[in-house]
Amino acid sequence: MKGLIANLLTPLVSTSDNLCTPSLASLLDYLYREDVLNLWVLGSAGEDFAIPMHIKSQIYRFFDESNLMFDNVLLGISTNNPSDEDLLLGCLSNYNSIHGFHFLCYDQKIGDYQYLKRVENLANKLEKPLYLYHNPKRGKPLNISIVKSLRNIPNIGGIKIGGYSFEQMKSFKDAAPQSWNLFCAGGGQIVDCLKIGFKAHSTSDANIFPRLFINIFSLLAEGHEDQARQLQDLACALSKMIPRNQNGEYSAEEKFVLYNRGTIRTDTVNPTYETLSESQKLLTSNVDQIYQRLFK
Repeated sequence: MKGLIANLLTPLVSTSDNLCTPSLASLLDYLYREDVLNLWVLGSAGEDFAIPMHIKSQIYRFFDESNLMFDNVLLGISTNNPSDEDLLLGCLSNYNSIHGFHFLCYDQKIGDYQYLKRVENLANKLEKPLYLYHNPKRGKPLNISIVKSLRNIPNIGGIKIGGYSFEQMKSFKDAAPQSWNLFCAGGGQIVDCLKIGFKAHSTSDANIFPRLFINIFSLLAEGHEDQARQLQDLACALSKMIPRNQNGEYSAEEKFVLYNRGTIRTDTVNPTYETLSESQKLLTSNVDQIYQRLFK
């Protein structure tokens, strides 16, 4: 897996009780046209932890039945109950546009042995590789011992490493087998991560600033590190300029940008989240205008 990975948003209908399928199709078309070829579906930016199983099932069926041209589509299967895993997998028959699954254990108190047992049981029932997610703010933190033990479990595709510690990213990379796909997250460290051998970077900002991140990859490939770092700084600056509410994830902000552009039909978020206030919308629109002037 190489290049930019979009932590895909989950477009909802205005009542928030169903997937907005036309909006999802439009968002995917937009990302593909912007050369974003890898998708992390039903992650935290996709509000996975707060949307019901019937919407997750709708997403599974959408990707199962679609013939999309993306290089990698990884579906989230982070449930608290193994029977829910079976329910989601029961939605699949064609695997037309599905290349793997990803799992974050939301039980932060679970011990390492039980975590590894849970991962092994899940990996054994999947027809595609399983990717793990290290995000200590959301779920079970991984450690070097776990990473080394995961090498003994078949059907592990790799790990997404949250960008909270660059040193930890390096240590995980050193402990993992070369056959795994390892990718980093955290926009402020993308250049350094790619320089030490990571091949892919994952961010929800790719939903709204895709061309900026694609250009970072291109500049690095051409040997223009200083220019790549300038764009990295710009990505961080634009993100900081967007006013944030207390949702925890940036789904509301990014959905508003896409709604304001006409890419998706509503900026609806899950019922535990708030949409932007009018003043926040105005400021966010101003940030998007800067991006559009620079990269459209």
